[in-house]
Amino acid sequence: MSSENRQSNVLAWSLLVVLGGGLLTVLLSYSPPVDISVEGHRIDEAFGYTTRLITIYFAIVLFVMGYCLVRFRARPGHSAEYIEGNQPRHLLMTGALAASVFMLIDMRLIATSAHDASEIFWKFPTGKDVVKIQVLGQQFEWHFRYAGPDAKFNTADDVETTALLHVPKGKPILMQLRSKDVIHSLFLPNVRLKQDAIPGRQTQLWFQATAPGDYELACAELCGLGHYKMRGQFIVDEPADFEAWIAAQLKDAEEEYDADDKSANWGWDWEARN
Repeated sequence: MSSENRQSNVLAWSLLVVLGGGLLTVLLSYSPPVDISVEGHRIDEAFGYTTRLITIYFAIVLFVMGYCLVRFRARPGHSAEYIEGNQPRHLLMTGALAASVFMLIDMRLIATSAHDASEIFWKFPTGKDVVKIQVLGQQFEWHFRYAGPDAKFNTADDVETTALLHVPKGKPILMQLRSKDVIHSLFLPNVRLKQDAIPGRQTQLWFQATAPGDYELACAELCGLGHYKMRGQFIVDEPADFEAWIAAQLKDAEEEYDADDKSANWGWDWEARN
């Protein structure tokens, strides 16, 4: 074997080792944020299924590449042959692999996503236990508004926070979102949800948290030079602690309310949407 052929084989095998090792490293090191929501497992299952199938296909490709490197390499008495891959059998193999990927991965994801969206995530909760929160995104802050004792938004007894979201454990949380300027995207990694806040439109999402704790929220849409600032605290309280927090905030809410401060009174009449 010539030195050029040896170098080509070494480079090819090195590439396979790097690709395979890189994939294995990613799979072993990946650790998603802890899931604290009732329906978050659906997102994890879809992600896990996709990752497993792609890993299998990738391993098959690496094996075939390695086999071809050894079987068809240039060596004494045998010259490597360049094949363009446009023969019927090559096209058939490529088409079969593409079809299997499409049917086993893409179609499964489409079917699962359509079911979960229509039967779970777009079936917004109703009833007295639902905690309603209005969300306003702007460059570069998240604002949250809770209705006070009068159960109406944008009134003197509202509780309004910036970059701080409190919710009670075990109760359905229904949020309506708007944007003041550009497109933002409220991202709650620990409940596996993100929802765009769009200028001129109103969107909504819901979730139910299962574990008290201090988590993070962020903006998942590049919204300007200060995008990195749109982080905040996402706190899940025990129901009694949440009520105590609301009560403490109400003491200051009416004192700080200024009917003439239009920028502070950004809330809207709650719109029931199902």
